[in-house]
Amino acid sequence: MFLAFLDKLISFFLRIKNPQTVKKKAMKQLAKELLGNRHSRFYRSKIGLVEPDMAVFFFEMYRAISHARVLLNNTAKSELLKELTIEAFLDIKFLDARQRLTAEYVKERAKTTPIAEVSRLLQEDFDILASGIDNELMGNVDRCYNQILALITFSAFDFFFFLRRFDPSLVENNFTARPRFGPVLGRLLVNQIKDFLEVFYAIDPELDWGPPLRVLKLYKNGVDVINPEEWNILASRLRELRRSNILELMIRHIEENPSWQFKPLISSEHIALNYLGTRENEVREAMNGFVRDQKLLQVRDLAQDVFGDPDVRRALYYTPQGSSSFVNRGLDGYTCAEGFNYIKAFLLDIFKKEIQSLCELLLIRGQWYSMDVSREMSESYHVLLDIAARISSFDDSLGENGETGSRLQAMLAKSDRDKSQLRYLKTILNSINREALEFINSSAEALIVIGTTLKNALEDQKNGAGELITNWRSLELIVETPLIKHLLVTHKRIFDFIRLIQLLSGIESGIAEVLIQEE
Repeated sequence: MFLAFLDKLISFFLRIKNPQTVKKKAMKQLAKELLGNRHSRFYRSKIGLVEPDMAVFFFEMYRAISHARVLLNNTAKSELLKELTIEAFLDIKFLDARQRLTAEYVKERAKTTPIAEVSRLLQEDFDILASGIDNELMGNVDRCYNQILALITFSAFDFFFFLRRFDPSLVENNFTARPRFGPVLGRLLVNQIKDFLEVFYAIDPELDWGPPLRVLKLYKNGVDVINPEEWNILASRLRELRRSNILELMIRHIEENPSWQFKPLISSEHIALNYLGTRENEVREAMNGFVRDQKLLQVRDLAQDVFGDPDVRRALYYTPQGSSSFVNRGLDGYTCAEGFNYIKAFLLDIFKKEIQSLCELLLIRGQWYSMDVSREMSESYHVLLDIAARISSFDDSLGENGETGSRLQAMLAKSDRDKSQLRYLKTILNSINREALEFINSSAEALIVIGTTLKNALEDQKNGAGELITNWRSLELIVETPLIKHLLVTHKRIFDFIRLIQLLSGIESGIAEVLIQEE
């Protein structure tokens, strides 16, 4: 008797712990939940059929969202949409500042206002805008933008493909004909229902959808992406659908997996933090572009004054064109080409033909009150002679038949097969550019010394002081052109040339500041 009772007890516990028994019980419970669900007409659990009532529900969503589906296509990556979302939350004071932080406005300001003043005004506007973007605003902006993304994703769901399962004769975007929906086996729809859950849970119907819809209307130039009243009705239906959990219950029953859980992936983008950086970059690029354009205009004007030709070309191989093949391979090329061209032109066409004779007259025939001053000028003069002698050889060596140029071309030809050649090319190009920069810097520094000395000499002769050179009268007897005119023209030419090189190469020198004071 006792053994029989014990056997029944053991069998009872075995049945409880049997996985199949547990699953069977859970499936029965699942069927009850489906039967008692407010959307129970969506699914007939006894035979696993999805009913036409569910198709009708989805058709109403399809109808409501069809206009938005067209308007929101390819919208998610729009930078303009991000800007409009942020600016929708800004007060007029901050929007006014924002309007002045544009490339067009910078260019207009810079036409009539000194660049330093433009920079100060832009900083003031930027500070005003930054003060308006606090933590509360960033939270509102990010929430609104993520709602917009959710709506874009929801509208992109292929409702038509889903509904064709229920009515193969359904015509896309035709909402006048009444569909003839029939039941569909759940196993044929389960994957599409899961896909719908992805976009469905991105929509939070409990949130205020007024701001996102207003931003999208602004983005579409006053056209409603979806009628707010229709959206409110749809949001109410989505709220009921979410609360019912009917879709999750159906999936569990169809797949006979009572423990299945859906894990929604909610978009969480933060666009407000990048907004100020984007505005700052926009203004900086506009400022840089304006300064660059102004610099190029000044360079052309100065080149015209110095050489009589703004397009003077004396460099043969160390040129932008000569380095194009390197640039096309992702290398820097000849980075000092413009400055090098002007230095070569100045040394060969102006220094050797016009300035050299004046320097020799003053250094050889002049009686200097201070030998230190004459020695400094003499050293700079010989630096320029040395560079003038070497600069053409350097340039010629870069030609196809030159020692360095032929080597570069050979390495370039091999680089398609052997990428390590590009590393060697980069090293050699860096060395070439350093040498070119040394020509530019050394020439500029020497010219600054000579130009400053000539300026002082000009003042000394004008005043008749004889504090720099004591024999001006005897020097005047040697030359055909009056010395005062020769000094004035030469100093002015050096002055203009140094300004040109400073614009191109960014050379800075305290002595240069003394030199570039106008008479």
